[in-house]
Amino acid sequence: VKPSHYRQRFEKWLTQTKEQLDFYEDLYNKSRNKSKDLSTLLGNKQRATTALKVFVTNQQLKTYLFWSKQSPLMRSLYALETILFNEVGGVDPTGLERKDVLQVVLNRYKKAYYRRLKKSQRLYKLISSKNISRTEYPWLNILFNRGEFSFTLYYFKASHETFCPSMGKKLMKLRRENLDIALDILKDPNWDFNAERYFSRASMTGRIDMSQIWNNFNELDQRPGKKISSYRSNSLSGNLKRGQYRYLYKFKFNEKSHFVVEIHKKIYVFTGDSRKKQWFEWRNPHYFRYFAVK
Repeated sequence: VKPSHYRQRFEKWLTQTKEQLDFYEDLYNKSRNKSKDLSTLLGNKQRATTALKVFVTNQQLKTYLFWSKQSPLMRSLYALETILFNEVGGVDPTGLERKDVLQVVLNRYKKAYYRRLKKSQRLYKLISSKNISRTEYPWLNILFNRGEFSFTLYYFKASHETFCPSMGKKLMKLRRENLDIALDILKDPNWDFNAERYFSRASMTGRIDMSQIWNNFNELDQRPGKKISSYRSNSLSGNLKRGQYRYLYKFKFNEKSHFVVEIHKKIYVFTGDSRKKQWFEWRNPHYFRYFAVK
């Protein structure tokens, strides 16, 4: 992602924040003057919020009941693909982040906390009225468990993706890729990767870093991307010897130091001694950071 992209996102965030500040300052001034317009506005807002909440929850109930009648494999693929589509989107051309996000979901599948709906959820109450146990369909519960995936919340624009998914031509291609990755991870999970949470700055530009309140979790080390071919690695090593690079930073992975450098306006990672180096693609740590239980 180019720096100009982040600049645009932050400028958009700044504009929206100023608009919100003006809006609430106006509300505050009206409240001091006991304006009737404020009472009307708040009443309309409350009714609209309730209507939206009821609509989204009822649609999610229909979706839950539909998938409860499908096979466990189909339920898992629905949950996993929906999570990938909304949590990762199209920012992961190599598939590494998508594999890790799905492994996080598989790790959650082993924990009872994630496999059942919260009793305070309206969706749980509706499902209970259908004589369905809150532990009966763990894949659906992992997806709809309130507070775990923000896009399922009724006040998020993407909440409709759980019951009315986008089906554009390019998006369908992404969905097919997601399904292939989901099938691969179900067949061959990576249990050595024990993360249960992640935070994506790419999708949360200008918003609070939720990892600050995860007191029971430790952030996992940054990792390199895919290994680069021998031919390309030799070329990059030549650039390094000639000083044709810009050093950025280093990190440790598997007790080895990995160095991050920029060569010809592209970022790479290498490790090793002066005689032999291994080169990797760079995984932007601002896209996804992963956390495991302490």
